[in-house]
Amino acid sequence: QDMFTAFFSSVRENRPRHKAIFDADIVNASTLNMGYTYSGSLGLVLYVPSDQLLPAESDQDIAIRAIFELTKQKSSTGVRAIAERFGRAPVKRFYDWSKLHVSYGMSADIKWKRGDQTKEEIFVQPEELRSVSDLIEEASDYTENTEVVSGILVALDVTRHSFKLSFPEAKDIHGLFDDKFNWKIPHDVPGRYRATVVKRTTSQLWSGVDTVSWTLVELEELS
Repeated sequence: QDMFTAFFSSVRENRPRHKAIFDADIVNASTLNMGYTYSGSLGLVLYVPSDQLLPAESDQDIAIRAIFELTKQKSSTGVRAIAERFGRAPVKRFYDWSKLHVSYGMSADIKWKRGDQTKEEIFVQPEELRSVSDLIEEASDYTENTEVVSGILVALDVTRHSFKLSFPEAKDIHGLFDDKFNWKIPHDVPGRYRATVVKRTTSQLWSGVDTVSWTLVELEELS
């Protein structure tokens, strides 16, 4: 249910969802109601009220198709493309769901039906889910941006080639010297500077955790 809601939310709002926080309307519209169970390893029939499926191509249809598409991925590039379209939250929910199946050695046989018509179906085994989980772990997002910021230089270690900048109304940043930084020039510590820095962000799809690193390119003293 959590996985379906995450994908549905992205489709309904037409934007990637990076946080799994959904309003009541999204939760209600994406809730899969319990129909009945049947014999087998674990058989469940869930349903969506028919008035939510009036369009020939509903948001629910698109969401379930995205889930099925993710189970079929063979490369981290494909996983990353799905994450760019739907967001990290849906991919993380898929990761949690697949890891649970893998840990219990459970296959998943899913059919998406409208009346007697089967619109989508997939049968995926634990080994396949493990492969997709591994791809999700590999498919971290990486961005690199150059920024110019003004703050107080509170540390400049020429031995370790590290720095720290402090800001009155923002979080401190610290990191290492870039190869272009001329650390042999004397700098006042503490001192007010305009700094050119490079921000590198790695986003783990499977955990939703962002890792940020900074490098210092240039310092310009402010009067």
